[in-house]
Amino acid sequence: MSPDSVPGLGSDASIELIRDYYSRSLAGSETARARAQTAFSIVSALATLLVGGAAFAGIADQRTCVKICMLLAATLWLLATFLYAQAATGTFSISNSKGKAREVTSDEAAPAAKGIIALVHTERDLVRWKTRHANAVAFLAATTSVIAIGLIWILDPATQSRATIKINSPDGSKIAAICKTAKNGEFSATIDLASLSKKFITLTDIKTKDCKNASELTIPTKWVEIVAVQP
Repeated sequence: MSPDSVPGLGSDASIELIRDYYSRSLAGSETARARAQTAFSIVSALATLLVGGAAFAGIADQRTCVKICMLLAATLWLLATFLYAQAATGTFSISNSKGKAREVTSDEAAPAAKGIIALVHTERDLVRWKTRHANAVAFLAATTSVIAIGLIWILDPATQSRATIKINSPDGSKIAAICKTAKNGEFSATIDLASLSKKFITLTDIKTKDCKNASELTIPTKWVEIVAVQP
């Protein structure tokens, strides 16, 4: 079908349409690089947030499985950032079998134009290929990050342990006034072992029948006589 046979599309309109198509086609690689650059900026910001979040969450106090997930997530984010950077700024080189550049004759203009278009399409496809791999790595990084965050919420830090607390005799009566079953100064609770070096410790999940429905109990560390960690 010739251009003139298409209703409402004359020869001049066909030329403009073809010109616009090839203009967009030649800009395809630059468009793909621009998208990769945008993705690079987003992933870099997410990687920075992950590192900051790990520092805020106190990764040193987390359990081993959480540390492994966070380390894997950080590695994947960095890899995704690298792949996006390669897609956005990577060079695409070709070898010139003719050696030195020379002037193209009118007879060689059409084949040369086809060769240029083919090279542009190859570069565009290469950028898209790198971007697809970067997208896959970024998806894995996001999934691993969500798992790590979920583990932080679900699991207690490594320093949180279930223990039997023995209170000093003079101070045991003070606890007994609140927790009726702690008359001997002993009760079971979850304690942060790292807090034993501080002036006050906070006990959670207190196993007493009546502790005034308290979910947490903060007492001076000097009151604690014995901490027997349960296996």
